Parts: sequence; structure tokens; C-alpha cells
Amino acid sequence: MKKIPCAANVTRRSFLGRVTLAGLLSLIGDWFVPVADAAQIVKIPLKKVPKLKSVKGGVILKFKKMEVLLIRTGKKTVSALSPICTHEQCTVKYKKKWGEIRCPCHGSKYTVNGRVTEPPAEKNLKTFLAKLEDDTIILDLDPPPADPDQNNPKNVVAE
Repeated sequence: MKKIPCAANVTRRSFLGRVTLAGLLSLIGDWFVPVADAAQIVKIPLKKVPKLKSVKGGVILKFKKMEVLLIRTGKKTVSALSPICTHEQCTVKYKKKWGEIRCPCHGSKYTVNGRVTEPPAEKNLKTFLAKLEDDTIILDLDPPPADPDQNNPKNVVAE
């Protein structure tokens, strides 16, 4: 057998065998290594977001390349939604005086819980789990599994 010249004096066969084994171990290793919980929990003190201190206050916050529309729906409840309209992907707007979410592009309207109330949008806004504990909003940036009942989003968590 012809040897490949190198400092360790390794044969071609043993080199290829080691490379193949390393590749297989890296593939198999993924099956045996436990996956860490990928939940992205964010804690937001109300003092840092003055608009959410009062009921019906709302604000769009940005977390790593993701935006979330937070609306204070009650003394101890908060709604967390994607601010992207499901019709043409425009950024929706929320104002306390409206009491609803509106898309400035084509006029779609949603409840503060993300349900479509006026077309052209046909799907509800994507929701996130959020709750209010003391004076802190606990937000899970991983969206819950798709709700088969699109007319019943489960994004508001009451204490």
C-alpha cells in the first residue's frame, strides 16, 4: 500500500477510514445529544414600556429580527401578536382610541386578540404566549403550535 507523505506517516486507507468514521459519528451524535429547550422567554418590566402600564395600551417591540405587538388587554392580561397583516404582510397599527388593530395598506381589522373582523385578511394574526406577573410581562417568542381553529386563538393568558 502506498503511503501519503505527511508528518504522521498515515496511510491513505487509514486516513479515509478516520474521515469516514468522524463523519458518521457527527451524524449519529446528533441523535444521542439531548436538544436544549429552544424556548425564547423574554421578561419585560412595565417600567421600561410606559405605554403598557395602562389597560388598552399597546406597543410594537423588536426582539432580534422579530417584532411583537403587545397590547394590555386587562389589569392582569396582555395580548402578544405578530404585527404583520396576514393579507399582504404590511405592518399593522394599534391605537388605544380605536380599540382594535388596523392594517393601513388594505383596511383589514383585527380584535386585540388577533381575530380578523374585517377583510381582506382571512387569517388571524400569529400569536405568542404572554402573561403579566406583578409588573413584568413574560413573553415566549416561540409561537405556539398552529391552532386548528383559526377563529379561536389562545394568546391571552389570565392570572
